[in-house]
Amino acid sequence: MKLIECVPNFSEGRNKEIIEQILSCIASVDGVYVLHYDMDSDHNRTVVTFLGTPENIAEAAFKGIAKAKDLINLNHHCGEHPRLGVTDVCPFIPYCNVSMDECIAVAHTLAKKVHQELDIPIFLYEEAAITAQHKNLADIRLQKQILTPDFGKKPHPTAGYTCISARFFLIAYNINLKTQDIGIAKKIAKTIREKNDGLKAVKALAFFLQERNCVQVSMNLVDYRETSLIKIFKEVQRQAKESEINIIDSEVVGLIPQDALRRSIVEELKLDSFVNDKIIEHKLQSLESYHLNVFLDKLSEATPTPGGGSCAALTGATAAALAVMIIGISMRKKKNRTHLESLFNTRAELKKIQSHLAKLIEEDGAAYKGYLGIKKMPRETDYQEKKYQEALDSALIKCVLVPLDIAITSLKVLKLLPTNRLSKTTMSDAGIISVQISAAIQGSILTIRGNLAFLNDETFLQQVRKEMSDIHTQQQNLSQNIMAEVEKYIC
Repeated sequence: MKLIECVPNFSEGRNKEIIEQILSCIASVDGVYVLHYDMDSDHNRTVVTFLGTPENIAEAAFKGIAKAKDLINLNHHCGEHPRLGVTDVCPFIPYCNVSMDECIAVAHTLAKKVHQELDIPIFLYEEAAITAQHKNLADIRLQKQILTPDFGKKPHPTAGYTCISARFFLIAYNINLKTQDIGIAKKIAKTIREKNDGLKAVKALAFFLQERNCVQVSMNLVDYRETSLIKIFKEVQRQAKESEINIIDSEVVGLIPQDALRRSIVEELKLDSFVNDKIIEHKLQSLESYHLNVFLDKLSEATPTPGGGSCAALTGATAAALAVMIIGISMRKKKNRTHLESLFNTRAELKKIQSHLAKLIEEDGAAYKGYLGIKKMPRETDYQEKKYQEALDSALIKCVLVPLDIAITSLKVLKLLPTNRLSKTTMSDAGIISVQISAAIQGSILTIRGNLAFLNDETFLQQVRKEMSDIHTQQQNLSQNIMAEVEKYIC
């Protein structure tokens, strides 16, 4: 299959609803897969990554650009990142079985269509450039008043320009410094740029991040084969230390090729003749990619396992994973600066819950398989009958305790969810977590009740029934409180 990667950057990083509408338009094209999007409120910019064939990738990009034109007004835009238009850039990258020439052809086709149908002037840059002056995007940004677009002339009154290209993988890499002195960041950015005789294939700017109250060296690594991420990090770290400044953290915006990380590790460890086949995940990649589908195929078979208990555990695990995600997003918000340690600890605890529930998916099936195995034991003598009943009761108790563990563990997700600290943009996700956990607990309880019907230990029955009732009551109260908070922020 031929696949092209497209990474449009939209000049909106604060309104999730707008971005979701743009993503919906892109994803509406058959055969297009939206892989990722990264919103940044300080830069007021969203980086989207999607894949498609040479036949449909341009149509998906066009739909996204058209929707951005309708929803974003550049005259009302403010943000740290420089921009020329509401769809600032739209590059095409050869991903699988595609040549650069094919990407260039797609870029040129899209440029004509956007100009003709949306009246947005287009600059073609990088490999798709028609003129040498337009080769470097930075030059276009600096000389936009002087340069003539490849299609059109004056900027669109609300959408500005759009820059379309074909290029190699670009890595957007940011390093945040523990200072408010923008001068230090500007000095480092200037020093490391390739055009200032710095690091090869590196472009860099400096920004002040209002939400994080620190400065950032923001870089585009246009060819990770020339300069590794570890080399960039160490050089910025060295220069920061000269100014007695520490690095807070660094981040990759959007997606990154695995080979780029591999090269950094190989360089740092001085590994000789290292190849991807040395990485176990590469050997198992196809197996892991299909792990969920394998589980679903097993679930659809007319066999007792996996069954309802495993489904309940899977539902709880996905809710826990979603909770980890929204807390991570909320940690970036200004209001949570003084609560970062607490949120970090909560996120770590939820990650443990996610892992435990994932393990219980298999354990529930294993418990029931054990019960079915006991049913095959011989019962020809009184002794065998006695051993059979003892083993059967033990197996049934395990078939109760595993889904009970699923219910208890799932409830912890609701107890840990910090709705008062969550970003407003994640409140609908908090509602989904509440619904999923409710389903996980109810599913677990139904599984328990089904298995209790075969047990005769009245003391054990009463104890489990009481525990189920307590869990159910707590779940209802917690879900009600969470949904009350969610309703404040959704229409």
